[in-house]
Amino acid sequence: MHAASVPIPPPHPAVLDAPDATAGPPRSSASSDAGATPRVGAVLASLGAMAAVGVAATLGSGSLEATVCGSAVLVAPTLGALVLTAPALLAVHQFLGLAAAPDRMVAALSRAVVAGGRVAAGLVPVALFFAIGSRLWWLALAGASFGVATVMAAVALHELRTAETTALVMPARFALLLLGWTVLVVLIGLRIAASVVAPLLTEVSP
Repeated sequence: MHAASVPIPPPHPAVLDAPDATAGPPRSSASSDAGATPRVGAVLASLGAMAAVGVAATLGSGSLEATVCGSAVLVAPTLGALVLTAPALLAVHQFLGLAAAPDRMVAALSRAVVAGGRVAAGLVPVALFFAIGSRLWWLALAGASFGVATVMAAVALHELRTAETTALVMPARFALLLLGWTVLVVLIGLRIAASVVAPLLTEVSP
């Protein structure tokens, strides 16, 4: 005699729809957008904030020419340095055969500009206080320029490094590239800033 076969019931629909236990957690939208390129509007708003802090600081000079120059003290060096050095950075990066894609490098530089704009926006009330309450508007302008430039440089270096590698030690070629690019940006930025600030020196001198 053969034993009677017992029918096996089909699996429950809930079991079929259950997620795979071996799959990792779903990525959040915040993590997937962490390396995204900032929108053009955010970059333009950041440049506007840089112009605003320059205008706010130079209002204390009482000169329309100084105020116009003040609006470009941060914007001109930022745009000039990036426009003149970013193509060389991308070209040398690709020539050296490094890992980061060009769009990630551009996104890193854009995030640095946005970070500098946020700092500039926060310094507008401080610059206005110095401009209206004292004759130290030039000190407010210098301090704001230094603060924004420092933040942009730090964010740019961090973002570029993160775009290239998350390892504790970065490749030597990439480290030398960052060093050379940083020196070039500083020299070009200072040269442009000196040209923009030159008309303001007559307002500071007695």
